[in-house]
Amino acid sequence: MPDYRLLPKYRYPVAIEDCYNTYLWVLENSESLGINKDRTIFIGDSAGGNIAVAVTVMLKDRNQPIPQGNMLIYPVLDKRMTTESMMKYTDTPIWDSKCNKRFWDMYLKGCDLSRTRYSSMSEIDHLDFFPKTYVEVAEFDCLHDEGIAFAKTLISEGVDAEYYSVHGTCHGFEVATRSSILNECMKRRIEWIKNVCMIKD
Repeated sequence: MPDYRLLPKYRYPVAIEDCYNTYLWVLENSESLGINKDRTIFIGDSAGGNIAVAVTVMLKDRNQPIPQGNMLIYPVLDKRMTTESMMKYTDTPIWDSKCNKRFWDMYLKGCDLSRTRYSSMSEIDHLDFFPKTYVEVAEFDCLHDEGIAFAKTLISEGVDAEYYSVHGTCHGFEVATRSSILNECMKRRIEWIKNVCMIKD
């Protein structure tokens, strides 16, 4: 994972640019790193999911190679915060709509919102260039609906995308490392990655 610079010291778009430059460096040094640059996937959870989508769009805008897939786990995607789940989950464990608002306020503080194309990724038009995408959301999470909506938008634009709502979970449910729910999710995620990268057992 790129060691990108963090809030609150570094606001939009520092983290995105850091990850963008890291990806280009990996491509340029793929041979010495022992990496097949034709089998890359962006994986991000929460704010990392936002960055994964943003970097993909940035790569397209700057005529750079995009990855073969995106795996987004309960991603933060929409600064408008108008979904039903955003209204509903105001006091859930680990993350809720109050935390989400603080994030957006901090992330975009002092920004000209007309110049923040790579921030609120649900507002991006024309995503038909996107690679195969996997979206997974937690049931009791303010981010639930925006993740599902993003996946459905991709599908409507002809992108090979799939999405899952994990029953009985909240944001960050991976902390329960011995959970049977997490075990099933990990199996599904691994299988998806193998299929995208054409990895055989």
